[in-house]
Amino acid sequence: MIEQFFSPEAHGSWTMIYRITATTPEDGKICYEVLDEREARKVHSQLPDRQLMGDDTTGITVRHV
Repeated sequence: MIEQFFSPEAHGSWTMIYRITATTPEDGKICYEVLDEREARKVHSQLPDRQLMGDDTTGITVRHV
């Protein structure tokens, strides 16, 4: 699931930040914030792979903040 949010900068412009969240067995709830869409998709694609392998990774979302 991908949702869009925007964060205002001090200069009055808007920057898109991608927030990827998930719950992993070793770290619990994790959150990554990246500026690059390609990097966000790369991080996000690794998490469903883990979930499909059955390592108890759950709750994976990507949001634009």
